[in-house]
Amino acid sequence: MMKFKLSAVFLAVIMALSLCGSVMVFAEDGCVQKKIDNNAIRLEMTGAAYTDFEAGGTKTFTFTVPTTGTYGMWFDNANYTASKLTAVVQNGDETVFNQSYTSETKEPVYSTRGHERFGDENNLNMKLTAGVSYTLSLTSESAFSGMNYIDFRCLELPVLSDLGAKTAIHPADFYTGSTLLNVHNHQQYQTGSGFVSGTSLVGDYTKAEDALRTPLFTENSLASKYFGIVLNGGRTAVYHLVAPQAGWYSLSFKANAYPSGRPIDIRLYVGGARAALLHYSGNGDADVQSPAFWLDAGENEIKLHAITSDLYVKNLIITSLGSVYSDTSTAIAPVGETNVELINAHSVSAVSNFAGGFKAQAGHYSEQDITIAETGYYNIYTYMKAHQASFNVLVGEVGQDGAVADYENVTSSFYTDRSSANLNSTGRGWSSDGFLRLLMYNAHLFEAGKTYRIRIEFIDVDPSKYTIDLDKYPGYEVTTDYEAFVSAPLTVKRTDGVLSDTETTYLSGWDIIPESNWGYVTWSPAEQAYQGYNSTTQPVYDSVLFAGETGRLRNVLFNKGGNNTYKFRLLAKTAGRYNINAFVNSGTTNSAIYTYQIDGEAAQEKSITDDGNVMNNPFYVDSVYLTEGEHTITVTPVSNTGGTWRFYGFGVDYVNETFVALNEANSQCTYNAALSETDGTVIVALYSGSELVGIDTQTVTSAQNKVSGTVAYSGEKPEYAKIFVWSDLKNVTPLLKPVTIDSGSWH
Repeated sequence: MMKFKLSAVFLAVIMALSLCGSVMVFAEDGCVQKKIDNNAIRLEMTGAAYTDFEAGGTKTFTFTVPTTGTYGMWFDNANYTASKLTAVVQNGDETVFNQSYTSETKEPVYSTRGHERFGDENNLNMKLTAGVSYTLSLTSESAFSGMNYIDFRCLELPVLSDLGAKTAIHPADFYTGSTLLNVHNHQQYQTGSGFVSGTSLVGDYTKAEDALRTPLFTENSLASKYFGIVLNGGRTAVYHLVAPQAGWYSLSFKANAYPSGRPIDIRLYVGGARAALLHYSGNGDADVQSPAFWLDAGENEIKLHAITSDLYVKNLIITSLGSVYSDTSTAIAPVGETNVELINAHSVSAVSNFAGGFKAQAGHYSEQDITIAETGYYNIYTYMKAHQASFNVLVGEVGQDGAVADYENVTSSFYTDRSSANLNSTGRGWSSDGFLRLLMYNAHLFEAGKTYRIRIEFIDVDPSKYTIDLDKYPGYEVTTDYEAFVSAPLTVKRTDGVLSDTETTYLSGWDIIPESNWGYVTWSPAEQAYQGYNSTTQPVYDSVLFAGETGRLRNVLFNKGGNNTYKFRLLAKTAGRYNINAFVNSGTTNSAIYTYQIDGEAAQEKSITDDGNVMNNPFYVDSVYLTEGEHTITVTPVSNTGGTWRFYGFGVDYVNETFVALNEANSQCTYNAALSETDGTVIVALYSGSELVGIDTQTVTSAQNKVSGTVAYSGEKPEYAKIFVWSDLKNVTPLLKPVTIDSGSWH
């Protein structure tokens, strides 16, 4: 009986030597399965019997996984010099994975360890079941030595849902992607800079449940805790996230564009829909942050698409923002644009499911509250993929009780009054990739200090609004069974151009006011309209029509014919002379004639020749004196040759010059004195003949380059003015020669 028990123990030892799935080692030469966590295991090799391969030789390992799911397979390739290594995973007679790794696709190794994945874009993964014993066969085409480990990591990646919790995942754990030659492991992980404290890492080798002989990472080198990737320009990487609870989440990652160092745009998709356009600044290691997005409970898909250059992704951090994520009101800047996140909503009935946005059907709505800092005219636009006439935009003032008593329908007539649909090649009545849409019929007057609610209501599609060409789209029928997709953010734009006296003020083509015909506003695909790309096809990110601030100009059609007259509102807070330039483009070399009119003055004609490069050659319009207050400028095309002309807007620059302007109705003069590093007192004196009829003084410092003001007069209308700059009034010491300005040269 005792002899039988010893035989059983001896048999168990033999099984331990042959099965890699055991965590016990009974010989120096062997393979041991180590558990990292519920998402990852490592097969550790010891001794030449497992680490060294002969040419054409095959080694066999047995393993199990702790969690049922989709797995990727990696191996230690730091010492791999063979031309081809083939991995076959079987469950009995069933082959679940059969892929080769070739040296041609090997990323250069810069550290003492390499970490490479088996597979290609068509076969990266394998489905494995917990508790099932699988056999792995590795065959090397040529001899090599030094295989230290093989990793299996589950690609359904669990994220934490507690408010504020941060989950880190290895960028290398993408579910699908382009070829591994174009989305490959970043081998410099041991010298990376991606570690973020306070995160819970899925597949944390520094905290493996079973002690590792070859840890690769140590707690003393936490900066290199993640397996990063290089995402080549134009390529994508898809990740599957498993959320225990539905809610709002955000994504951040540390990126680099070595060696180009150039800025890179990255598209983020959530649930298959484009969710946000992210931006890497191009300044070394830099963090990229997404807006919030909604994850359903269970498995969700997100995708990163590097649009242009190669992008190093060194970590991926998912932050839980909770099931309710709202900021009841967004403060709107007094000039320029303010982004209003769709999730910062007073109320949302739509199904929120991607970055800062939502999908909706008829009956759904979303409400956003905004608070105005300065009274002015504002417009609203956003990215939307929807039927032409499937939504209303309402605006109302929020009362002290938090409710809106009356809403005003401000929906652009481009959507409410269309007689036919904009159909793409599939006859769907919406764009395939989301349009940047101007939602309001015209700029709305919002008052300072008040809070307004923007309500987007999705309604049944009215088939009478669509004229369908059944020869082009046979059998097509407009249906109310649709989904609209709205992506963040809403953009609230101040449209009455508040003119600056220190920098160029830009007015966009979309800043036109109610007298204009909104039906001729040009709708371009999202990035093209949003960033000023001169193309109606897919955007080419290396051929930008505008750069910098002018990159945010949106265009309107500017061909002769139809009602292409546009009026813009200017608000001069400082009286003075302003130079006005226009941004007009036809896409090719063409000429055109248009007229412009300032306020109620006579229209003047301008001839222009487009060389296709309006950013470097904006068209000079005029140099005009504007009094303090509101003004209008109107442009009308008269004739044009060839191309499709588009008006992108104006650039307005303040001219710092010495002048006096008479306002006879108010018995006063406005003045400006251009200065140069002067400390003293400016004196402006008005004379009628030899009689002094008005005077004003101001103290100035060398930090000022000008001084402006008004001076009242009494008696007769001034005939001329003198401007003095004195060091002080006690000694009456002149610093500059006085300037005399006759009334004939006054503005």
